[in-house]
Amino acid sequence: MNMLDKVTAAWGTEMPAWVRTLAAACHGASLRKTASKLGVSPAIVSLAINNKRRDLDFIKSRVEQHLMTVQVGCPVFGVISGNRCLEKQAAPFSAANPLGIQLYRACRNGCPNFRAGGAAPGPPAQGVHPLGNPSKRRGK
Repeated sequence: MNMLDKVTAAWGTEMPAWVRTLAAACHGASLRKTASKLGVSPAIVSLAINNKRRDLDFIKSRVEQHLMTVQVGCPVFGVISGNRCLEKQAAPFSAANPLGIQLYRACRNGCPNFRAGGAAPGPPAQGVHPLGNPSKRRGK
């Protein structure tokens, strides 16, 4: 039984589009390679394909962002791919780049695409001002 037959048996013909995309990716490559591309374990992919888990939002968002090229609205860059959004969230904070500072703040101040605890790192250590030491900036 190939992957497409497995997913049809588990989900029926009315399966969500993301499940169909996941099964096609596993059929084209392998379950292990697809899981690696999504950044999850092969067991999670197997559970999703076989419809054995109730809460599949995590894997669904990974499939949509990595395999379905979901477009998201970014307050700084405009419309970008979901994968680029996750990459920008995971980038470390740098006070050397004004755009990076703007992006860091926008992500963490109410952006609906921000995944705190997922791919994104936490804020700078407590006591560290995101712009460096404000008292040492020019004009102060």
